[in-house]
Amino acid sequence: MIADSVATTVAGDADDAVLRVAGAAKRFGASVALGGVDLDVRPHEILVLLGASGCGKTTLLRGIAGLTPLDEGTIILGGRSITELAPASRDIAMVFQDGALFPHLTVEKNIAVGLRTRDRSPIADGARLLRIDGLLQRLPHELSGGQRQRVGIARALVRRPALMLMDEPFAALDADLRLELRRELRRLHEVGELAETIFVTHDQTEALGIADRIAVMSAGVIVQQGTPTELLETPQTLGVARFLGVPRIVVLPALHSLVLAVRPTDLRAGDGGTGATAHITITAVEPFAGGWLVSGRTGAGIELEVVVPWERSPQLGEQLSVSCPTDRIHVFDEATGHRLDQPSARTLELWREVTHS
Repeated sequence: MIADSVATTVAGDADDAVLRVAGAAKRFGASVALGGVDLDVRPHEILVLLGASGCGKTTLLRGIAGLTPLDEGTIILGGRSITELAPASRDIAMVFQDGALFPHLTVEKNIAVGLRTRDRSPIADGARLLRIDGLLQRLPHELSGGQRQRVGIARALVRRPALMLMDEPFAALDADLRLELRRELRRLHEVGELAETIFVTHDQTEALGIADRIAVMSAGVIVQQGTPTELLETPQTLGVARFLGVPRIVVLPALHSLVLAVRPTDLRAGDGGTGATAHITITAVEPFAGGWLVSGRTGAGIELEVVVPWERSPQLGEQLSVSCPTDRIHVFDEATGHRLDQPSARTLELWREVTHS
C-alpha cells in the first residue's frame, strides 16, 4: 500500500484541461477498483498514473477509453462529454503493453489500421518519426520488441487523436530499450507530435523520466498529484515518500507520535555545522550511481543510509559523521501518515532526540 489515507494535491490551474474525469467509480463484485477518482490532463502534458499492481490505474485508463464501463462518474474530453460514447467514437488512441499488432499484416498495414483517410502520407510520416521507415514491409514476427512497440505508437500517432492512452507500453522490454523509448516519447512530445497523454506504469524511474505531472494511485484513489520534483521534495503522505525515490527514503522510529524520514541522497558525509548531524558506524557498503550507498547505525542503534562520493572509499566498521539540512527532513503524523510542516528548530530537536537517544 502506498498510503493508508488520502491527501490529494493538484498543481496548477486545470480550468483549461483537455480531459476532465470526475467521480470515476468502479466495482468488481465486492472489490472497489476505483473509489471516485477526479483527474485532469492539461494542454501539452504527459500525465503518468503511477502505482503498484492492482491499485486501479489500468481500470481508470480503460474507463476513460470506454473499454471498461464506469459505475459512476463523468468524462469530458475537449469540452464534450464522452461518458456514454462507444470507444470508437471517443477520439482516443491506446497503446498496449504488447503492441497489439496484427501478426498477418505488414508494419505499413498495421500502422494504417484505424486511419480514416485514403491519404497514406501519415503512415510514412509516422514511421519516419518513430524511426521505423525502413521496416514498413516486415511482419511483426520479424521485429524486435522495441520495434513492435514503435509500430504500436506510430499506429496511434497517425490517427491524430485528441488523447493518447498508454498502458505500461514498455513493461516487457529490457532496461536499455525502455530508456531508449522513454527518450523517444519525450522527443515526440517536445516537437509537438504527441497528443496529450496518460501513461500508466508501476515503475517510478519510468514515471520520473517521462512525466510532466504524476498522479500516484493506491487502492483505487489518487493520493497525490504533482510534478516529479514536487512529489520527491514534498510528499504529502509517508506512503508516497516511501514509494518514490532511489534509494528508498529512510524512515526513523516514531517519537511523540511523529515520524521523521530522510532521503539518503539528502544526507552528506561530514559535519554540516548548523544542520542535523549524526555519527554512524558503517555496516554495509555497495556501489551506487555516482558513489557508494553506505548503511550504518548510530550509537542509539538507528539505521541510516547516505550516498558517499567514490573517492572516499568507505570501509566496514569505519566511523562516519553525516549531516542534512533540516528542511530536507520530512515529518509525518504517525497515526494518519500525513505530512506535517514543523518549524526548523522543532525538526532539529526531534532529529537529535531520535538519533541520539
